[in-house]
Amino acid sequence: MSERSPTVSVIIPTHNRAHLVGRAIRSVLNQTYQDFEIIVVDDGSIDTTEKVVRRFDDDRIRYIRHGENKGGSAARNTGIKAAKGKYIAFLDSDDEWLPKKLQKQIAIYQKSEKLDSKVLYTGIFYINQSNGATQQKIPTKVGWIFYDLLFDNVVGGCSTVILPRRCIDVVGLFDEMLDSSQDLDMWLRLSRRYPFIAIKEPLTKVYIHEKRITENARAKVRAREHIFEKFSEEIQKERRAHGYFHFKTGNICCHNGYMKEGRDEFLKAIKIDPWSLKYYPYFISSCLGFNVFQKLAWLKNKVNITKG
Repeated sequence: MSERSPTVSVIIPTHNRAHLVGRAIRSVLNQTYQDFEIIVVDDGSIDTTEKVVRRFDDDRIRYIRHGENKGGSAARNTGIKAAKGKYIAFLDSDDEWLPKKLQKQIAIYQKSEKLDSKVLYTGIFYINQSNGATQQKIPTKVGWIFYDLLFDNVVGGCSTVILPRRCIDVVGLFDEMLDSSQDLDMWLRLSRRYPFIAIKEPLTKVYIHEKRITENARAKVRAREHIFEKFSEEIQKERRAHGYFHFKTGNICCHNGYMKEGRDEFLKAIKIDPWSLKYYPYFISSCLGFNVFQKLAWLKNKVNITKG
Protein backbone atom coordinates (compact mmCIF):
# COMPACT_ATOMS: atom_id res chain seq x y z
CA MET A 1 0.00 0.00 0.00
CA SER A 2 1.17 3.55 -0.66
CA GLU A 3 1.45 6.00 2.22
CA ARG A 4 -1.54 8.01 0.96
CA SER A 5 -4.78 6.66 2.36
CA PRO A 6 -7.31 5.38 -0.18
CA THR A 7 -10.64 7.14 -0.56
CA VAL A 8 -12.66 3.94 -0.11
CA SER A 9 -12.07 0.91 2.08
CA VAL A 10 -13.95 -2.12 0.71
CA ILE A 11 -14.56 -4.72 3.42
CA ILE A 12 -15.21 -8.31 2.32
CA PRO A 13 -16.00 -10.72 5.20
CA THR A 14 -15.85 -14.38 4.24
CA HIS A 15 -16.11 -17.86 5.74
CA ASN A 16 -15.45 -21.04 3.75
CA ARG A 17 -16.23 -19.41 0.40
CA ALA A 18 -13.05 -20.10 -1.51
CA HIS A 19 -15.20 -20.87 -4.56
CA LEU A 20 -16.91 -17.45 -4.41
CA VAL A 21 -14.60 -14.88 -2.82
CA GLY A 22 -12.49 -14.52 -5.98
CA ARG A 23 -15.54 -13.38 -7.94
CA ALA A 24 -16.29 -10.72 -5.31
CA ILE A 25 -12.69 -9.45 -5.33
CA ARG A 26 -12.59 -9.30 -9.15
CA SER A 27 -15.80 -7.24 -9.17
CA VAL A 28 -14.01 -4.62 -7.04
CA LEU A 29 -10.81 -4.70 -9.09
CA ASN A 30 -12.95 -4.18 -12.22
CA GLN A 31 -14.51 -0.97 -10.90
CA THR A 32 -14.21 2.13 -13.08
CA TYR A 33 -13.33 4.00 -9.86
CA GLN A 34 -9.97 2.72 -8.64
CA ASP A 35 -9.02 4.67 -5.50
CA PHE A 36 -9.70 1.93 -2.97
CA GLU A 37 -8.24 -0.71 -0.71
CA ILE A 38 -9.77 -4.17 -0.30
CA ILE A 39 -9.76 -5.73 3.17
CA VAL A 40 -10.67 -9.42 3.08
CA VAL A 41 -11.47 -10.68 6.58
CA ASP A 42 -11.30 -14.47 6.66
CA ASP A 43 -13.55 -15.50 9.53
CA GLY A 44 -11.87 -18.77 10.48
CA SER A 45 -12.20 -20.58 7.13
CA ILE A 46 -10.94 -24.16 6.86
CA ASP A 47 -10.97 -24.25 3.05
CA THR A 48 -8.54 -22.66 0.56
CA THR A 49 -9.81 -19.08 1.02
CA GLU A 50 -6.38 -17.67 1.92
CA LYS A 51 -4.79 -19.29 -1.14
CA VAL A 52 -7.47 -17.79 -3.42
CA VAL A 53 -7.02 -14.28 -1.99
CA ARG A 54 -3.22 -14.39 -2.18
CA ARG A 55 -3.32 -15.31 -5.87
CA PHE A 56 -4.37 -11.73 -6.65
CA ASP A 57 -1.26 -9.70 -7.42
CA ASP A 58 -2.47 -6.30 -6.20
CA ASP A 59 -1.00 -4.47 -3.23
CA ARG A 60 -4.35 -2.80 -2.53
CA ILE A 61 -5.62 -6.13 -1.16
CA ARG A 62 -5.10 -6.84 2.52
CA TYR A 63 -5.85 -10.24 4.04
CA ILE A 64 -6.76 -10.56 7.74
CA ARG A 65 -7.59 -13.90 9.32
CA HIS A 66 -9.58 -14.75 12.45
CA GLY A 67 -8.24 -17.82 14.21
CA GLU A 68 -11.82 -18.98 14.79
CA ASN A 69 -15.24 -18.31 13.30
CA LYS A 70 -16.66 -15.25 15.09
CA GLY A 71 -19.56 -14.35 12.78
CA GLY A 72 -20.27 -11.76 10.10
CA SER A 73 -20.54 -8.79 12.46
CA ALA A 74 -17.17 -9.50 14.06
CA ALA A 75 -15.55 -9.90 10.62
CA ARG A 76 -16.97 -6.58 9.38
CA ASN A 77 -15.85 -4.89 12.61
CA THR A 78 -12.32 -6.21 12.16
CA GLY A 79 -12.34 -4.73 8.67
CA ILE A 80 -13.68 -1.38 9.87
CA LYS A 81 -10.98 -1.14 12.54
CA ALA A 82 -8.27 -1.83 9.94
CA ALA A 83 -9.73 0.51 7.30
CA LYS A 84 -7.81 3.60 6.17
CA GLY A 85 -10.35 5.08 3.79
CA LYS A 86 -12.60 8.10 4.23
CA TYR A 87 -15.55 5.96 3.07
CA ILE A 88 -16.46 2.41 3.99
CA ALA A 89 -18.12 0.05 1.52
CA PHE A 90 -19.18 -3.50 2.27
CA LEU A 91 -19.28 -6.48 -0.08
CA ASP A 92 -20.38 -9.94 1.04
CA SER A 93 -18.13 -12.60 -0.43
CA ASP A 94 -20.98 -14.31 -2.31
CA ASP A 95 -22.13 -11.06 -3.96
CA GLU A 96 -20.55 -8.81 -6.59
CA TRP A 97 -20.69 -5.23 -7.89
CA LEU A 98 -21.38 -3.92 -11.34
CA PRO A 99 -18.38 -1.97 -12.70
CA LYS A 100 -19.72 1.56 -12.11
CA LYS A 101 -21.02 1.02 -8.57
CA LEU A 102 -18.27 2.90 -6.74
CA GLN A 103 -17.91 5.58 -9.42
CA LYS A 104 -21.58 6.54 -9.18
CA GLN A 105 -21.60 6.56 -5.38
CA ILE A 106 -18.39 8.57 -5.00
CA ALA A 107 -19.59 11.07 -7.63
CA ILE A 108 -22.53 11.89 -5.35
CA TYR A 109 -20.26 12.51 -2.35
CA GLN A 110 -18.00 14.73 -4.46
CA LYS A 111 -20.88 17.07 -5.34
CA SER A 112 -21.01 18.68 -1.90
CA GLU A 113 -19.42 18.39 1.54
CA LYS A 114 -22.95 18.43 2.98
CA LEU A 115 -23.49 14.96 1.51
CA ASP A 116 -20.77 13.58 3.79
CA SER A 117 -23.44 13.07 6.45
CA LYS A 118 -25.52 10.71 4.29
CA VAL A 119 -25.59 6.97 3.66
CA LEU A 120 -25.76 5.80 0.03
CA TYR A 121 -27.27 2.57 -1.23
CA THR A 122 -28.12 1.08 -4.62
CA GLY A 123 -30.66 -1.10 -6.34
CA ILE A 124 -30.09 -4.86 -6.49
CA PHE A 125 -30.14 -7.69 -9.01
CA TYR A 126 -31.26 -10.85 -7.15
CA ILE A 127 -29.96 -13.89 -9.04
CA ASN A 128 -31.17 -17.41 -8.25
CA GLN A 129 -28.13 -19.68 -8.37
CA SER A 130 -30.16 -22.80 -9.12
CA ASN A 131 -32.03 -21.59 -12.22
CA GLY A 132 -30.46 -18.23 -13.15
CA ALA A 133 -33.73 -16.32 -12.69
CA THR A 134 -33.15 -12.61 -12.02
CA GLN A 135 -35.27 -10.03 -10.20
CA GLN A 136 -34.58 -6.34 -9.76
CA LYS A 137 -35.15 -4.32 -6.61
CA ILE A 138 -35.20 -0.58 -7.29
CA PRO A 139 -35.02 1.52 -4.12
CA THR A 140 -37.70 4.13 -3.46
CA LYS A 141 -37.08 5.19 0.13
CA VAL A 142 -34.81 8.18 0.71
CA GLY A 143 -34.17 10.72 3.44
CA TRP A 144 -35.13 9.85 7.00
CA ILE A 145 -36.09 6.21 6.53
CA PHE A 146 -36.11 4.93 10.12
CA TYR A 147 -39.83 4.09 10.17
CA ASP A 148 -39.65 2.57 6.68
CA LEU A 149 -36.99 0.21 8.01
CA LEU A 150 -39.26 -0.88 10.86
CA PHE A 151 -41.63 -2.30 8.23
CA ASP A 152 -39.03 -3.73 5.86
CA ASN A 153 -35.29 -3.71 5.24
CA VAL A 154 -35.68 -1.34 2.29
CA VAL A 155 -31.90 -0.92 2.01
CA GLY A 156 -31.17 -4.62 1.63
CA GLY A 157 -27.92 -6.29 2.61
CA CYS A 158 -24.53 -4.76 3.28
CA SER A 159 -23.27 -5.07 -0.30
CA THR A 160 -25.34 -2.10 -1.52
CA VAL A 161 -24.05 0.44 0.99
CA ILE A 162 -21.25 3.00 1.18
CA LEU A 163 -20.96 5.58 3.94
CA PRO A 164 -18.49 8.00 5.52
CA ARG A 165 -16.30 6.34 8.13
CA ARG A 166 -17.25 8.99 10.66
CA CYS A 167 -20.90 7.86 10.59
CA ILE A 168 -19.84 4.47 11.96
CA ASP A 169 -17.64 6.20 14.52
CA VAL A 170 -20.79 7.94 15.79
CA VAL A 171 -23.31 5.05 15.84
CA GLY A 172 -20.89 2.25 16.68
CA LEU A 173 -19.80 -1.01 15.12
CA PHE A 174 -21.96 -3.96 14.03
CA ASP A 175 -23.67 -5.76 16.91
CA GLU A 176 -21.76 -8.99 17.47
CA MET A 177 -24.58 -10.38 19.62
CA LEU A 178 -26.75 -10.80 16.52
CA ASP A 179 -26.59 -14.03 14.50
CA SER A 180 -28.97 -12.57 11.90
CA SER A 181 -30.30 -9.16 10.77
CA GLN A 182 -26.99 -7.44 11.58
CA ASP A 183 -27.48 -5.21 8.55
CA LEU A 184 -31.00 -4.10 9.58
CA ASP A 185 -29.79 -3.25 13.07
CA MET A 186 -27.00 -1.09 11.63
CA TRP A 187 -29.32 0.69 9.16
CA LEU A 188 -31.77 1.45 11.98
CA ARG A 189 -29.03 2.96 14.12
CA LEU A 190 -27.69 4.98 11.21
CA SER A 191 -31.14 6.16 10.10
CA ARG A 192 -31.79 7.67 13.53
CA ARG A 193 -29.00 10.17 12.83
CA TYR A 194 -28.41 10.31 9.07
CA PRO A 195 -30.55 10.54 5.92
CA PHE A 196 -30.16 7.93 3.19
CA ILE A 197 -29.69 8.51 -0.55
CA ALA A 198 -30.71 5.84 -3.08
CA ILE A 199 -29.18 5.30 -6.51
CA LYS A 200 -32.25 4.04 -8.30
CA GLU A 201 -30.61 1.44 -10.46
CA PRO A 202 -29.28 -2.04 -9.66
CA LEU A 203 -25.51 -1.84 -9.21
CA THR A 204 -25.16 -4.80 -6.86
CA LYS A 205 -25.65 -8.50 -7.65
CA VAL A 206 -26.93 -10.64 -4.78
CA TYR A 207 -26.87 -14.37 -5.40
CA ILE A 208 -29.61 -16.45 -3.79
CA HIS A 209 -28.32 -19.92 -3.00
CA GLU A 210 -29.21 -22.81 -0.74
CA LYS A 211 -27.23 -21.67 2.29
CA ARG A 212 -28.73 -18.20 2.08
CA ILE A 213 -32.30 -19.49 1.73
CA THR A 214 -32.04 -21.88 4.67
CA GLU A 215 -30.89 -19.31 7.22
CA ASN A 216 -31.59 -20.42 10.77
CA ALA A 217 -35.14 -19.27 11.55
CA ARG A 218 -34.50 -19.34 15.28
CA ALA A 219 -31.56 -16.97 14.78
CA LYS A 220 -33.80 -14.63 12.79
CA VAL A 221 -36.44 -14.59 15.53
CA ARG A 222 -33.84 -14.07 18.26
CA ALA A 223 -32.40 -11.19 16.26
CA ARG A 224 -35.82 -9.57 15.87
CA GLU A 225 -36.40 -9.88 19.62
CA HIS A 226 -33.03 -8.23 20.26
CA ILE A 227 -33.78 -5.45 17.78
CA PHE A 228 -37.21 -4.93 19.38
CA GLU A 229 -35.54 -4.44 22.77
CA LYS A 230 -33.12 -1.89 21.29
CA PHE A 231 -35.77 0.15 19.49
CA SER A 232 -38.83 -0.61 21.61
CA GLU A 233 -39.52 3.05 22.43
CA GLU A 234 -39.71 4.07 18.76
CA ILE A 235 -41.55 0.91 17.68
CA GLN A 236 -44.24 1.19 20.34
CA LYS A 237 -44.85 4.85 19.54
CA GLU A 238 -46.07 3.89 16.06
CA ARG A 239 -49.04 1.49 16.28
CA ARG A 240 -48.78 0.30 12.66
CA ALA A 241 -45.04 -0.34 12.95
CA HIS A 242 -45.52 -2.12 16.28
CA GLY A 243 -48.20 -4.42 14.89
CA TYR A 244 -46.30 -5.10 11.69
CA PHE A 245 -43.14 -5.98 13.62
CA HIS A 246 -44.99 -8.86 15.32
CA PHE A 247 -46.73 -9.80 12.07
CA LYS A 248 -43.42 -10.19 10.24
CA THR A 249 -41.96 -12.22 13.10
CA GLY A 250 -45.02 -14.48 12.93
CA ASN A 251 -44.48 -14.95 9.20
CA ILE A 252 -40.87 -16.01 9.73
CA CYS A 253 -41.95 -18.53 12.39
CA CYS A 254 -44.78 -20.07 10.36
CA HIS A 255 -42.81 -20.31 7.13
CA ASN A 256 -40.27 -22.37 9.04
CA GLY A 257 -42.77 -24.63 10.79
CA TYR A 258 -42.93 -22.96 14.20
CA MET A 259 -46.71 -22.62 14.09
CA LYS A 260 -47.48 -21.92 17.76
CA GLU A 261 -44.86 -19.18 18.00
CA GLY A 262 -46.08 -17.69 14.73
CA ARG A 263 -49.70 -17.81 15.81
CA ASP A 264 -48.81 -16.00 19.05
CA GLU A 265 -47.05 -13.27 17.06
CA PHE A 266 -50.01 -12.83 14.69
CA LEU A 267 -52.31 -12.52 17.71
CA LYS A 268 -50.08 -9.82 19.20
CA ALA A 269 -50.20 -7.96 15.88
CA ILE A 270 -54.02 -8.11 15.81
CA LYS A 271 -54.32 -6.87 19.41
CA ILE A 272 -51.97 -3.94 18.72
CA ASP A 273 -53.45 -2.98 15.34
CA PRO A 274 -56.91 -4.57 14.91
CA TRP A 275 -57.66 -2.42 11.85
CA SER A 276 -54.97 -4.08 9.73
CA LEU A 277 -57.26 -6.67 8.18
CA LYS A 278 -54.52 -8.68 6.45
CA TYR A 279 -53.37 -10.03 9.82
CA TYR A 280 -56.56 -12.08 10.30
CA PRO A 281 -56.20 -14.56 7.41
CA TYR A 282 -52.60 -15.21 8.42
CA PHE A 283 -53.69 -15.93 11.98
CA ILE A 284 -56.47 -18.27 10.80
CA SER A 285 -54.20 -20.16 8.39
CA SER A 286 -51.58 -20.54 11.14
CA CYS A 287 -54.24 -22.38 13.17
CA LEU A 288 -54.74 -24.87 10.30
CA GLY A 289 -51.19 -26.20 10.27
CA PHE A 290 -47.94 -25.81 8.34
CA ASN A 291 -49.08 -27.39 5.06
CA VAL A 292 -52.18 -25.20 4.78
CA PHE A 293 -50.17 -22.08 5.68
CA GLN A 294 -47.57 -22.86 3.00
CA LYS A 295 -50.22 -23.60 0.39
CA LEU A 296 -52.03 -20.30 1.03
CA ALA A 297 -48.73 -18.39 0.97
CA TRP A 298 -47.90 -20.02 -2.40
CA LEU A 299 -51.30 -19.03 -3.80
CA LYS A 300 -50.86 -15.45 -2.58
CA ASN A 301 -47.43 -15.17 -4.23
CA LYS A 302 -48.80 -16.62 -7.47
CA VAL A 303 -51.60 -14.01 -7.51
CA ASN A 304 -49.10 -11.21 -6.87
CA ILE A 305 -46.83 -12.42 -9.70
CA THR A 306 -49.82 -12.60 -12.06
CA LYS A 307 -50.88 -9.05 -11.14
CA GLY A 308 -47.33 -7.80 -11.68
